[in-house]
Amino acid sequence: FDPSPVPADTGTFKDWGLSTREAEVAGLLCRGLTTAQAGETLFISEKTVNSHLTNIFRKAGVKNRTQLLTR
Repeated sequence: FDPSPVPADTGTFKDWGLSTREAEVAGLLCRGLTTAQAGETLFISEKTVNSHLTNIFRKAGVKNRTQLLTR
């Protein structure tokens, strides 16, 4: 398990128009990290991770993490 953030140029994330930080959050969540773990890894609060999640879901056209993982 590698908790480091994924590069922002990851194909799908770039196609969705995610910011660099949103791509990092999405990558960590796709690796199975919880909101708290993603925040800890990126040195941001859980509230900030949730804010990024809201944007990620909107940009990816999904409603939850399960749908995000299947995209």
